[in-house]
Amino acid sequence: AQLFNSDEALSIGLVDESVELDQVMPRAIAHLNKLLQVHPLVYSQTKKYLRKELWNIVNVDLDQAADEFISFSQQPELIALVEQFAAMLGIKKA
Repeated sequence: AQLFNSDEALSIGLVDESVELDQVMPRAIAHLNKLLQVHPLVYSQTKKYLRKELWNIVNVDLDQAADEFISFSQQPELIALVEQFAAMLGIKKA
């Protein structure tokens, strides 16, 4: 993870605008008032369209992810490493 100041975030496109602290709420309210002018159906469909690529990245098949985790967690090498780590922490095997 990397932290950016407001100017850096603006320059790399993480934010659309950077304002002084005392202008955050007035600018947010002004932007919200502009969005309220857009028909709700147009707004929601545009939002879905713009987030489509992100949704495809984060939309995970939870059943498949659970199966992969179970398979991974049952590997003898991993079990041995977890047992060693638990022993280092003073946790006794059940």
